[in-house]
Amino acid sequence: MRPQLVQSRVKTVHRSGQISIGKELGGLHARVDKFSDGRVLITPVKVVAAHDDEPFTADMAQQLAKFNAVEDKHVPKRSSVAELKNAVTKHRAAVRRGKTKP
Repeated sequence: MRPQLVQSRVKTVHRSGQISIGKELGGLHARVDKFSDGRVLITPVKVVAAHDDEPFTADMAQQLAKFNAVEDKHVPKRSSVAELKNAVTKHRAAVRRGKTKP
């Protein structure tokens, strides 16, 4: 479900380049994206300090290590959309000829 627009406001950017977007958003960390057509998109972000890049408890770290070990043993096979399409086409043809069930 797409988020619904809650509010739309027109703001003036001051000569200093600042814009006020409301006290309720004070202290907000935001990513500001500038597009070649002149649009500016401001997106709220959560900033994680470099020293907090491992926020796991010892138990969580152990569970993650087990998961990674299992995942390393079961590497996904490379797939091809063309091969999958061929297999589906052959199966459908066999079903039409009555040689297999759908």
